[in-house]
Amino acid sequence: MKIFKVFQLTTFVFILVAPILLSAASDHGSISGASNALSGSYEIGGGGADFVDLEAAVSKILNVGMDAPVVFNLKPGTYNTHVIITHITRHGQYNDWLTIQSEDPNNPAVLQHDASSSNENWLIRFDGTKFITLQNLILEAVGVDDFTTVISLENNSSYIDIINNEINGYAISNAAPDAAGYLLVNQADTYLNNILIYDNEFNGGNGAIKLEGNPTGYISGVSVIGNDFNNQTALGSFYALTLYKVKNLTILSNQIMSNAYNAGGMRLFRVDEAVVAANRITMLGAGSGGVGLSLSNTNRGLNETIVVKNNFILASHSPLEIQGNNTRNISVFHNTLMADGIVAANTFPAPLSVDASTENIIIQNNILTSLQTDDSAFAMIIEESGTVTLSDNNIFYHASLNEFLIDGVAYANLIDYQNGTGMDSDSSHERIQFVDEAIGDFHLTSAQYQNPTLLTQPIAGVDDDIDGELRSDTTPLKGADDLDADVIFVHGFE
Repeated sequence: MKIFKVFQLTTFVFILVAPILLSAASDHGSISGASNALSGSYEIGGGGADFVDLEAAVSKILNVGMDAPVVFNLKPGTYNTHVIITHITRHGQYNDWLTIQSEDPNNPAVLQHDASSSNENWLIRFDGTKFITLQNLILEAVGVDDFTTVISLENNSSYIDIINNEINGYAISNAAPDAAGYLLVNQADTYLNNILIYDNEFNGGNGAIKLEGNPTGYISGVSVIGNDFNNQTALGSFYALTLYKVKNLTILSNQIMSNAYNAGGMRLFRVDEAVVAANRITMLGAGSGGVGLSLSNTNRGLNETIVVKNNFILASHSPLEIQGNNTRNISVFHNTLMADGIVAANTFPAPLSVDASTENIIIQNNILTSLQTDDSAFAMIIEESGTVTLSDNNIFYHASLNEFLIDGVAYANLIDYQNGTGMDSDSSHERIQFVDEAIGDFHLTSAQYQNPTLLTQPIAGVDDDIDGELRSDTTPLKGADDLDADVIFVHGFE
């Protein structure tokens, strides 16, 4: 169950979105002035409310507009909801925010919709609108048909904040259209931009989020931060989070967990300029899926970069795979990656795999562990070593015969790999111990904090760890977890 919070988000460093959140206890708003526009706070549902339901409130604001920030407070209860929010005329400031929220975050309103066709496959549809916050609600797709979308973003909608909601769906069949299985989706819209998806809980569905640009343009300014993704079924090889043709992307501090067959965590396809940091991904389902993070055809321009840092990823096939034509400029820093679980037939799993069509891949200060004993499993696979600009200061471990597959050659151990390729000259082989690796908790045990093998050189831009604790500026620890810099000093590492 989602724990709802009351908080004020006035500034956010990742995207230029600054919603104005008004208290649920504000006085009732007014419908006055020459334009009869709305302003202030309005109650929805129950006796004495300003509007009987959200549809009535939205109909009013679309009709008369708003001349100041507006808050719609939904009273506790369950509402059958199917609403489209189109362009809202703002008579005051162009960026006056509309906030739709529960009146009582401790007793959130429940909005439900049972779709029976693709023509109505949404609970709330943002259609060519902007400057709207949706927060502190339970939003549910209910029913048995192949339509489980809760939120749809369309037609140049922008500056949409989806904050602190519980968003629930259900599995649909393989035969259903791809987009129908996602809880939050857009319709191949080029100019969708400045979307904040923050601190929500996504439960069920074949996948949770799919956002994609169209053949002629990219979505810009998407931030997916602090969300929980639980039990997406991955029927049809869905990922919990799929982003296609998105630029200026931040994916930070999310938790994704599924043991479904072929389940995938994140897929970034043709994404330019991104930071993927401090996420925890566990994908232990059988099949050739079992991918934690897939980067494919990314940074097709020459100057874009993607940084993958401070992540815990546990997966049965590939915690991190980097592949696709023109995939370039990927930096993999301070991650803890582990491959474990059932190995599918005719597959070559590894904590990190890099295919031959990539360019300028940098791999530093990571812990890569494979507990899979199959002969086809490795600690790292690089199809063509020339694609990797630098790989060093990593810790590798593999429980079986061969540890590395580089340029099609299997190397039994780190020394053979170093001698054969000249790569990872300052890397090491060691079985690092974690707090609870079975569930993907790769925090170091207390004894490991004293392990000198973990000491490494700092990397610019990686100043903290997965928990936001500052790293030492001279001898940080490898992997995603570090001890707070002050504590490291006390223990004598400096």
